[in-house]
Amino acid sequence: MTVVTWVVLVYTANDHGAGTDANVQMVIYGKNEKGESIKSDEIALDNSGDNFESGQEDQFKIETIDVGRPYKIRVWHDNAGSFAAWKLDRVSFYALHAMQTRSSHENSVCPSVCLSVCLSVKRVICDKMEKRSLQIFIPCERSFSLVF
Repeated sequence: MTVVTWVVLVYTANDHGAGTDANVQMVIYGKNEKGESIKSDEIALDNSGDNFESGQEDQFKIETIDVGRPYKIRVWHDNAGSFAAWKLDRVSFYALHAMQTRSSHENSVCPSVCLSVCLSVKRVICDKMEKRSLQIFIPCERSFSLVF
């Protein structure tokens, strides 16, 4: 099985009260070369920092199965904490490299060309006043290959 390492950049809107203390997760949906849909497992977006604060860019390094070319992501949180409401501005992510976990003879997904995706959101993920958590599906608006 091929594992892909991604760098995910999450931008919280620069509005008063836009940040969240909730636990944020995402799923990446993609299509392989045969056109088959594949999705990653649920990915917790967490690092040692104080994530998802107003006007902040948070960076996460994650590993997923190879989902092929991403076409959408799903982002949500668990609505936990006193300040759960969150206004997500945008998400960008790109593949760093692909690692072979089964055989070193298989072709690497990303030997010299890697995918970068930028998603514009500008949506509130959760409105704490209504005590509900929203899961949003974000279509990939722009994706392009980076040649290294």
